[in-house]
Amino acid sequence: MKLSWQLEEYLRVSALLLDVFVRNNWRGRWSEKRLRFGAHPSQYLLFYQPRQPAPEKPLVFFLHGGGWSHGHPAMFRFIGHFFARAGYPVILGGYRRTPLHRFPRQLDDAFDGLAAGRKFAAARGLGAGRVILAGQSAGAHLASLMLLDRAAAQRHGFRGEDCAGLLLVSGLLNFEFCQ
Repeated sequence: MKLSWQLEEYLRVSALLLDVFVRNNWRGRWSEKRLRFGAHPSQYLLFYQPRQPAPEKPLVFFLHGGGWSHGHPAMFRFIGHFFARAGYPVILGGYRRTPLHRFPRQLDDAFDGLAAGRKFAAARGLGAGRVILAGQSAGAHLASLMLLDRAAAQRHGFRGEDCAGLLLVSGLLNFEFCQ
């Protein structure tokens, strides 16, 4: 049995992981600020302010993936770096995870984190008006619910017209409920 293809795949994955590590820890043309929005350790945000912000650009609010049971915002620093380099203010949001915290706590945390991040951005004159909701996997699911679950959005005071766009990567979405 040939194992050369497996070795080649492991080397590629290792190189990708090293690249993500380097990009997550590289400091560039932005500042990073950690903000708490709740008492639980997972209820925090990483805020990225570009060095030369463009006030007309909306805020990017990105939620991490991890199957609702693991993951954290710092795993996706490269997302904050990417958008901040392009002049966007960015918030990477955390949320309480399963199995200790059951749905809809994650969605509540997403809304609460966005509200705290928007307030922080507004105090700096940044993108507080409109927001691009974004996420990966479980985070993409939460981001889509923030816009498409109108009852939850109304409970949290989020208006659909505040959304400048959705950026969803590998998210779960049941199109039967989208209207």
